[in-house]
Amino acid sequence: MLLREGSRVRESQLTIIYKHGLSNSLEWGISVPKNKVPKATHRNRIKRQMRAIIGRYLINHPSFSDMPVVLFVIYNYDHFILFDDINTILDRLFSRVFYSKE
Repeated sequence: MLLREGSRVRESQLTIIYKHGLSNSLEWGISVPKNKVPKATHRNRIKRQMRAIIGRYLINHPSFSDMPVVLFVIYNYDHFILFDDINTILDRLFSRVFYSKE
């Protein structure tokens, strides 16, 4: 349902699919496709970094944790992105997700 009916915001390396009102509070997931990052250790590292960034973002913006939004973050890049670069990209994408009127 989310993948078919959700709204998308994207940059060249990351995509967020989201839908407001699907749950009572914020729910989220992460995907790092095997065809983009073949080694499991690399996929796991990217997911750990994204979880840390999302957790820090939610600590800095506690009101977003109660928003009725479901979102899914997809990594669309063939190589590693530095932690700070992922953080910058996710900040821009989250501002578009959480401040949108959809």
